Amino acid sequence: MSAFAPKEVIERFKDLSDPVMPEMLQKIEEEGGFSFENVSPQNKKAAYNTVVDAQKKFEEGIVEGLEKGNILAAVAVIHTGRPCNPLSYKKPNPRTKALEGIMGNGGLVVCVYQEKETLGLKKPPVGTSEEEYKKASENFQGLKETYGEKLEDHPVEDLGEELTKGMSGASYLVTTNTGEKYFYSFQSYQVQTLEQGGETTWRVWAGKISSDNTKANEAIQTRKYEVDNFLKEKAGISLGTLLQREQKKAVHAKEFKCD
Repeated sequence: MSAFAPKEVIERFKDLSDPVMPEMLQKIEEEGGFSFENVSPQNKKAAYNTVVDAQKKFEEGIVEGLEKGNILAAVAVIHTGRPCNPLSYKKPNPRTKALEGIMGNGGLVVCVYQEKETLGLKKPPVGTSEEEYKKASENFQGLKETYGEKLEDHPVEDLGEELTKGMSGASYLVTTNTGEKYFYSFQSYQVQTLEQGGETTWRVWAGKISSDNTKANEAIQTRKYEVDNFLKEKAGISLGTLLQREQKKAVHAKEFKCD
């Protein structure tokens, strides 16, 4: 059976202390994904913590792979209703360092969000003061100045109902220095929405593109197709096109270094 991720990502993922991790790991390896179905409002925070922790581990593994040169190119697309929290607030966030690590090591981070929500929160996130909230846009712009073309934002007029039907979250596509491609995706919700009522479903997909595991490959390809259609329709981008662009840059940079 093909590994569902480069070794750096798998090792980071195995570091998770969450009691759900063994079951999640088994489901991902066998079926290409794992889910918390119909989570009640009182259990949302627990699901949020598990999925966000898993997401951070995947991102940290990507950073390590880029640092070691085992991952040639990586693209992370955050597709959420509001601007990406880890890159908007200076208050320490467990994923801020990981996302900055991706950009700092040559990976690309893209934020797709609803333009009208840029300053549309009714109140700051929990633990964030009014003053910090007002600086959120400045912080993001500051990161764009720091990382240049490695941080893109695509504010769109309306992301539509798809956000509530599985498209809120983040997706990643990476290629190794041996040409293997891996896809990860998370159906999750921003912390600001946890207080809203109703049941929610949280999902994680992870696997090698064209894996020899038929069941896992079908789950991965289906999710990637859904994400790419969503991104193309709403923001005019796709994971494959972005990765191809970044891969060309990475190859060129390696050739330049050798010269």
